[in-house]
Amino acid sequence: MSRAVLLAAVLVPLAEAAFYLPGVAPKSYKTRDQVPLFVNKVTSTKTQLPYAYYDLPFCMPKRPKEASENLGEVLEGDMIKSSLYEIEMKVPDACKILCRKNHNKAEMRLFRSVIDDEYRIDWIVDNLPGAMRNEEYDYVTRGFPVGFVAPPAFEGGHRMHYLYNHVRIILKYHEDFTQFKGARIVGFEIVPFSINHQW
Repeated sequence: MSRAVLLAAVLVPLAEAAFYLPGVAPKSYKTRDQVPLFVNKVTSTKTQLPYAYYDLPFCMPKRPKEASENLGEVLEGDMIKSSLYEIEMKVPDACKILCRKNHNKAEMRLFRSVIDDEYRIDWIVDNLPGAMRNEEYDYVTRGFPVGFVAPPAFEGGHRMHYLYNHVRIILKYHEDFTQFKGARIVGFEIVPFSINHQW
């Protein structure tokens, strides 16, 4: 009987320590800590050909750094790289310009093609995939579309392709000062939209 009690006393602390898997233990952020946003692949359910994020003409760092990947990410074929986005924990931020680009005809053709094939962009913050909420049908999907196609404004008109050129990034976090210091990210949502700028 005493061996069983001793074994239980040893296993309880081990079970607590074994809760987190390597590479996915939660990280606590203090106010104003940098929260890295990583870009991943761009995928479609209509085609089986994924793109690396920077294969498309998006704003990119001069030398994107590869993120260390866990076994699951390697098996999924993830292509995780650093991004230009600068996010500080618990600091609300208004619209910032990431970069300005004038796309040539070939790039616009590529964007129209991936929009027609319903490609979605995968981003990652603190090992959480970005999600997009659909308020109308009350569900959440992984990633967000590259853009959308609007129906013709009149009969005989052409369909218009729109590229999402703005994003609202929403980080949800939890604080529990009795358990840990700082805030832990528990949700990552993206709200994409398109704005016609007059430069």
